Amino acid sequence: MSGKNILFFSCEMPLNECVKRFISRHINIEYKKIDSSTLTKEEKALYDQEVENLRSYPNYFKIVDENLPDIFFIESEINKLEKKPDLIVVDYLTLVKNFKTYKNKWESIEDVALGLRNISRNYNVPLLTAAQINRDGLGSKSSFYKSHHLSGSISLLQHCDVMVGTRIDDPDSLKAAPICVLNCVFFKNRNGDTPSFSLCADFSKFLIWEVNDVTV
Repeated sequence: MSGKNILFFSCEMPLNECVKRFISRHINIEYKKIDSSTLTKEEKALYDQEVENLRSYPNYFKIVDENLPDIFFIESEINKLEKKPDLIVVDYLTLVKNFKTYKNKWESIEDVALGLRNISRNYNVPLLTAAQINRDGLGSKSSFYKSHHLSGSISLLQHCDVMVGTRIDDPDSLKAAPICVLNCVFFKNRNGDTPSFSLCADFSKFLIWEVNDVTV
């Protein structure tokens, strides 16, 4: 998203952790070294330079640190901006507060999903969010998640344009190294195909790249 304006709502992680993870990814240094202040002299210089780069960045990457925001709060933050964002990220769906009371949890999730979709449509801005899997998904042995493994899956499928499921290929591999393969599949793509694909991830530096990309 180089050259774009990003509005990121962090509903779960504090602002300082978001920033440190962002820098870890950009300078290719393990997050735990940044978090524990155990950087070498050379790494500290890279870190300080990245901080200066962020301060002089011509576009904005605004992180809103808010636990349990509601739809009205999200919209109010958009209206405060002098320039419309190119992308809105909400991390994550079920941490958006709903003041309405429903008999079933999926109804509340649907209401929030519809609210986020309305924001995307009203401001003509793509909005990205995430949802957790349900108990069936946790117990599944399949290499790929299915759409019914998501909490409130039916309602989410109805109100999104694109939905992608991501699953770690071998969770036990993370015990030996932070690098793993992510099995991904499109549950829905309103304007295209729904293929499956794989990505590689290094959770120590929060890097994700295509499996066939040998340059990373």
